[in-house]
Amino acid sequence: MTNTFKARKNQIRFVLVCLVYLLVITGVTKGKESAFAPDAAVQPPKAKTEVYPVPPPLVYQGLFPCQACHRSDVRGINSQLEKGKSFLGKYLRAPDPKPRILVRMHTDITLKHAEWHWCLNCHSTYKRNYLRLMTGEDISFEESYRLCGQCHGTIYRDWKIGIHGRRVGQWNGKKLYLLCAHCHDPHQPRFRKLPGKEPPRFIKPERWKVVEHHK
Repeated sequence: MTNTFKARKNQIRFVLVCLVYLLVITGVTKGKESAFAPDAAVQPPKAKTEVYPVPPPLVYQGLFPCQACHRSDVRGINSQLEKGKSFLGKYLRAPDPKPRILVRMHTDITLKHAEWHWCLNCHSTYKRNYLRLMTGEDISFEESYRLCGQCHGTIYRDWKIGIHGRRVGQWNGKKLYLLCAHCHDPHQPRFRKLPGKEPPRFIKPERWKVVEHHK
């Protein structure tokens, strides 16, 4: 009986040791998984968009705010159905995203900004007082540098650190960053070529000889 009791006691001890070992291994494994697996409830903080102080943006005189004509309310869109009831109703139309040559308004604007560009690639379709990024986010004209930076990444990087463009103010204090549109026409950003000038004329050395005055 004594040997049988000892054998059973050893078996119970072995089983308890195995259980403790399994519990320890399970806890360690869960700790590793939680350390490497992202928690669904904890979301990483979103990167804040850098805001640069800029002077008021340049807008075409008399054409801003754009929604004074590009109305997005029900009256503006449906006014084309109300013929003769309103003077403005003859001219207000629903937004037309199709690229075309403008014949009623903005005929003075010639778009030479990449071959595939169209107005609504940069301007918001329904919120005409805003610009639109490729992601669909609407931004104000004061943040137009974000719009330009989508295609001109290296220039945008240089603009932020002051290599490209112009900044005014203190080098280690408050400053203003001039927008891209302050120097470039957003519809025709390439600078016009300056006419060449004649080279400087060669001046003969004899003209600069020192004349000695004899007493």
